[in-house]
Amino acid sequence: MENKKAIIVGASSGIGKGLAEQLVQDGYVVGITGRREEKLLSIQEKYPEKVVISAFDVTEHTHSINCLQKLIQEMGGVDLFVYCSGQGVKNEDLSFLLDYKVIRVNITGFTNVMTFMFKYMQNQGHGHVVNISSVAGLRGNHMHAAYHASKSYQCIYMEGLRKKSYKRHLNVKVTDIRPGFVKTEFIADRPSYLVASLEKAVKQIYAAIRKQRKVVYITKRYMIVAFLMKTFPCFLYDRCP
Repeated sequence: MENKKAIIVGASSGIGKGLAEQLVQDGYVVGITGRREEKLLSIQEKYPEKVVISAFDVTEHTHSINCLQKLIQEMGGVDLFVYCSGQGVKNEDLSFLLDYKVIRVNITGFTNVMTFMFKYMQNQGHGHVVNISSVAGLRGNHMHAAYHASKSYQCIYMEGLRKKSYKRHLNVKVTDIRPGFVKTEFIADRPSYLVASLEKAVKQIYAAIRKQRKVVYITKRYMIVAFLMKTFPCFLYDRCP
């Protein structure tokens, strides 16, 4: 893995930050992005020779691509790209403005950045694109309808990219990571048996990336959860809390 280069969009905290540190420890030069520049700088201070930063908001589409182009140029290329930026808000009353915030990050921002990176790697002849989606993408939810729907969009979009790579005989690997509950600043009031530690989740995500897996549930127990969610009949699912 020595001298490999990776970019993580959404690395200022949580899974993105943990994965960036894991990659650095394994010899990568890592470009990290996020909206909170002070958070990015604090990571860079720990690994000044291995981390390059670029602060931007993925909802600013043209600016995002310009920043990614400059980051790639500064790093001298990129082999691995991870989209780890996400937005989720409770929206019981179906406020369009709240749903629109989710859509701008999880759908339009995601699509804009992911297509740019996929085409970049297609043109260079190799690469690996990874998205951190969610097990939430398997079914709808009455409190977070837009979030669940947006994660479903991401899962299916990544499948489309994977098929495109196969059909065109491209050397571009595509991985869809689907975590369940992971202990980050965004998770609260969840039963402890459902919440994985950040360290365990990052370890399993990195293992899946190294093995170039296609679809992975994090942690492994969520393979069972995913099976139950996909097979649970609608008339019962509608009655779930």
